[in-house]
Amino acid sequence: MEKKGLTQQEAIKKNQEYGLNEIEKQKKQSIIKIVLSQFKDVTVYLLLFATILSILLGEYVDSIIIFIVLVINSTIGTIQEIKAENSIAALKKLSSPNAKVYRDGNLIEIDTKYLTIGDVVYLEEGDIVPADIHITDCNNLKIDESLLTGESFPVEKKDKCNKVKSNNIIDRLCDAFASSKVISGNCEGIVYGIGMQTEVGKIAKQLNTNEKMITPLQQRLEKLSKWLGIIIVGIVLVVFLIAMIFKMDRIEMLIFSISLAVAAIPEGLPAVVTIVLSLGVRKLAMKKTIVRKLPSVETLGSVNIVCTDKTGTITKNELEVQKIYSGIEETSKVEGLLKDAFLFCNSLKENKGDPIDVALVNYCKNNGFLADKGTIKIKERPFESELKIMSCIIKKDGKKVYLYKGAPEIIISKCSTMFNGSNISLYKYRINETLLDLQTRGYRTLAFACSYDDKVFSFLGVVGFSDPIRENIADLISVLKKAGIKTIMITGDHKITAYEISKQAGITDLIDECITGDELDQLIEKGEPIDKYKVFARANPSHKAMIIDYYQRKNYVVAMTGDGVNDCPALKKADIGIAMGEKGSDVAKESADMVLTDDNFSTIENAIEEGRNVYINIKKAVLFLLSSNLGEILSVVLFVLLKLPTPLLSIHILWVNLISDSLPALALGSDKKYTDIMDDEPRKKDESIFANKGLFITLFYGILIFILTSASFLIYPIIALKSQDLSFSLSTIRYILQDEAVLTKARTFAFTTLGMTQLFHMLGMSNVRANLKDLFKHFNGLKAASLIVGIGLQLILLEIPLFSNFFKITHLNALELLWLLGIAVIPLLFQQLLRKTYKRGL
Repeated sequence: MEKKGLTQQEAIKKNQEYGLNEIEKQKKQSIIKIVLSQFKDVTVYLLLFATILSILLGEYVDSIIIFIVLVINSTIGTIQEIKAENSIAALKKLSSPNAKVYRDGNLIEIDTKYLTIGDVVYLEEGDIVPADIHITDCNNLKIDESLLTGESFPVEKKDKCNKVKSNNIIDRLCDAFASSKVISGNCEGIVYGIGMQTEVGKIAKQLNTNEKMITPLQQRLEKLSKWLGIIIVGIVLVVFLIAMIFKMDRIEMLIFSISLAVAAIPEGLPAVVTIVLSLGVRKLAMKKTIVRKLPSVETLGSVNIVCTDKTGTITKNELEVQKIYSGIEETSKVEGLLKDAFLFCNSLKENKGDPIDVALVNYCKNNGFLADKGTIKIKERPFESELKIMSCIIKKDGKKVYLYKGAPEIIISKCSTMFNGSNISLYKYRINETLLDLQTRGYRTLAFACSYDDKVFSFLGVVGFSDPIRENIADLISVLKKAGIKTIMITGDHKITAYEISKQAGITDLIDECITGDELDQLIEKGEPIDKYKVFARANPSHKAMIIDYYQRKNYVVAMTGDGVNDCPALKKADIGIAMGEKGSDVAKESADMVLTDDNFSTIENAIEEGRNVYINIKKAVLFLLSSNLGEILSVVLFVLLKLPTPLLSIHILWVNLISDSLPALALGSDKKYTDIMDDEPRKKDESIFANKGLFITLFYGILIFILTSASFLIYPIIALKSQDLSFSLSTIRYILQDEAVLTKARTFAFTTLGMTQLFHMLGMSNVRANLKDLFKHFNGLKAASLIVGIGLQLILLEIPLFSNFFKITHLNALELLWLLGIAVIPLLFQQLLRKTYKRGL
């Protein structure tokens, strides 16, 4: 007699030939490489350049402050990146540590990694499938493949199938796949795929090769940084050219160039962007969304396409009784023996077990249908896969009654009468017609019968089950549609089922907008467009990646939801990967950019709203900082060209950029969203940060801040000229500013005006379209803190000699402060004058 399975020697040989049965480890970057990668940014290069120049010229305070900012940002970035790279490790955890295998004819248990091609494996209830195997013999085998297919209900496996093998896992009923779980029954099978050749291994390979996506915000900031770099180099070159032409002191002009570089670079921008994104993460966490990768908060706001699973996202991911047909009429009431069959004909333990049995019992509980007094279950006959029937025996009114449930075609064929005693042949046509209608519309169906002698069967009814759509799902998809976001449903279900669900959810009303995975393959191969399609049925993981790739090539920002291992490559490939927190696998969560803790589609809509708000707030903060920096640059450049002392020293500029501007920028970053935020189309992926009047705001307020700062600088010299009865001219201004006391006072005016102007500019930037009443209605704690801290710090610098000496400024009296406060309010007045010129918010 031939021994079952491989011999030990054959197994060792095959281990050497095919390798071990394990998932290859992900190549990880060292922490040093991750830290260094945080400095690969144009803005960072500019800051490093300014730091080095400051050290060379002895401006140590400037260099230390800038360096601290760089360290903080690189630390935050490093922490985020380390957190993000654990998907392969999570995938490895899914594998079973041991496997039962026949070696030398004996059933033994071995370490799963030594399993090889040709091994005969034995599986039973509770086992994790250790490799991809072809089932040769099975008994009532059901396997949970949800991690690989996304479909949550156990698959009934076979040991006899057609020789033609489908590429779709869902259709391969004679195969069991690594990392899936045996729910019931047992089987033997031959291993044909191990390690990276298994279905789960192929997914691991994709996770290892997928490149990192650059988010729209990162692209915009990178572009902005490059332009800033070009502008800074241009200004420095122009300044040196002027120095050569006018024969100025070159060392002095070099120091001046550093001041310009410091003025042009928004040193606080990286920190502000990071903190605003973090505030968005916190807000999303309160709305049941965990963000794993910081920049993805803003990417949500650019989403034009949402690709979603059906099961658990559009639907509830639980079967419910939807239709009950007695054979004569449709009913919602369950009584008599049909009610007993619902309650007793199942194998539930503590209300857990087969989802269909749970649905039947829950239906009775929810409708108050209780077992009649004295009716008890005597015996249970487990489900028989050959007969496709389960039965039980109950005692009712002192009589023994047999109750049956199973495949409708089998139950109907066994019945000779109806529950009322009529001949079933009179009703068969109507029953079969109803059954066909339910199955065509995607319902799972089950028939019930009874008998008093286990020979003559009476028909009790047909029940239709479905996984119903979530509440308000149609309204939510309508909101996304209004916001210019297309919802695409991708499912392994049949086309008709997918269409029925999508119609209820408001995704499409046309069957012509639904296609299968095979049809998609043909369209992509021919290079034909797929834009008109909103539902993809009988789809496998490769189709998800195909759909994402198609839309990304057309410059769309794509969000993809998923919960199973099969979804991981698509989750990584998408601009935003969204994993399900309740029923999603650990691997999916590790591969995703964000996790929904309640698995609810409404949370996606909330997250997109918040993402749009985060981008608008970042844009407000960026424009606020750039307009301030522009004002500083113009103030410095103009006065140098006029051969006058500069209104601001580099320490003043650095203080404003890092301290005075940062709190207002953060306050803008925490603003509440506009009420009409979901009425606009999504931003284009390549839209400039200066779009939608962003450039006008930067230039206009930059020039305004320059005028106000310069005017403040000149006030005191003009007063000094008048006191000495001198006329106003460039030469007299140069003369009067040679007086150290006058120059210090003038710079104090300019520095104080600049600092306070930012505070009122912040109020106007909060909502460029709002009137004063609405601006103050949304006055939040951070804005109040910005005003109090901003004015408070300015007074501390002015009043405490230690600080005023360090900053080379002097004391101001109450009247002088009031004058400067009046000047500082002007940006807010202009915001009110211009507010009606904006058609929409930023």
